[in-house]
Amino acid sequence: MSMDWIIRPSSLNGSLTLPPSKSHTLRALLFASLAEGACQLENLLESPDVDAMERCLKERGGDVGNSGITLRFLTALLAHQKEPVTLTGDASIRTRRTLAPLLAALGKLGVKAQSHQGFAPVTMQGPLQAGRTEVEGYDSQFVSALLIACSLSEGPTEIVVHNAGEHPWIDLTLSWLDRVGLSYERKGYEWFRLPGAGKVRPFQYCVPGDLSGLAFPIVAALATRSTVKIEGVDLSDPQGDKEIVAILRAMGAEFSSTDSCLTVHPSKLKGQTFDLNACIDAVPAMAVAACFAEGVTTFTGISGARYKECDRLACSVRELSQMGAHIQETEDGLRIVGSPLRGAEVSSHQDHRMAMALAVAAMGAEGESVVTDTACVHKTFPKFAEKFQSIGATLCVFSSTVCPV
Repeated sequence: MSMDWIIRPSSLNGSLTLPPSKSHTLRALLFASLAEGACQLENLLESPDVDAMERCLKERGGDVGNSGITLRFLTALLAHQKEPVTLTGDASIRTRRTLAPLLAALGKLGVKAQSHQGFAPVTMQGPLQAGRTEVEGYDSQFVSALLIACSLSEGPTEIVVHNAGEHPWIDLTLSWLDRVGLSYERKGYEWFRLPGAGKVRPFQYCVPGDLSGLAFPIVAALATRSTVKIEGVDLSDPQGDKEIVAILRAMGAEFSSTDSCLTVHPSKLKGQTFDLNACIDAVPAMAVAACFAEGVTTFTGISGARYKECDRLACSVRELSQMGAHIQETEDGLRIVGSPLRGAEVSSHQDHRMAMALAVAAMGAEGESVVTDTACVHKTFPKFAEKFQSIGATLCVFSSTVCPV
């Protein structure tokens, strides 16, 4: 059943807690499945992606649903098996989330793979051998998948990375190798050496708050000129999207913090130029923030956002233009001239980050908005509507054309 939101201009006040990090939850489950002993995991995210990771680890293959991390990481990890292993997924996985660079890299390590033009369904047959390979690294998941899988090869493996992007997400994977006792050598983000024969030691882990989800309450507060407290914020964590705090501060956003609480204060934003590659998942939310900034904001380094759950550059342009935004796509990013937004009916394109970004845009727009197909938010922020309602958002969840607000 489709779930839509109807949203009216809102004044926010109060505090909300971030959901657990999806990126950390999925890595925690994967490494726990490899550990030589029992692991204790706490505060796991409840998400279809997490269900897919658990299911595919147990079945050693299967349907990853909409989880790009599960697809990429397990394509490499399960290539250690001598028997053929097949992974598939939903329509987005089968048409948008390519495996071609990863399959090419695995092929240089002895893995045979069959796919539909580089997309799932994909069938791999190993074993993955030690040696030397190279990979296009514009998507960090290709690099992370190889780092994990090659740590478990029988001998040393050298990985050469071309066009390495999304550096913080590679750092996050390396932090997990450190945590579980898998060693490596590196030269920046362009060269890695894994000694192989790694053993994953048991660990205890409590999943921290999702800093990718942090963008939405921050931008909602800025769009509505409200004060909002956000709990569960650990800016020392390697998650890349924490960079939005520094970027928005440079634009004029005012923050204060104590322990794990970040407070956003009413602020006047001014447009600037930023490279968002380090926090590429925040692109839809940052596009909304730029609409409420004075002057021109330009985001660069984010061509990879075209290959997420939807084309987040084209879809941001299309949907925010419906709301009156002056926004255009560039070769590697977006150019936005700040202007008031108006209510409109807009589509999430079944992308969780688009749905939430459009919702916070609607909270600061003039008039009523409808955001369609919002069930996808369960992927990373399962109680988004309830948490924003609790701090004053005029947001109604409905599954029909009638909604008494």
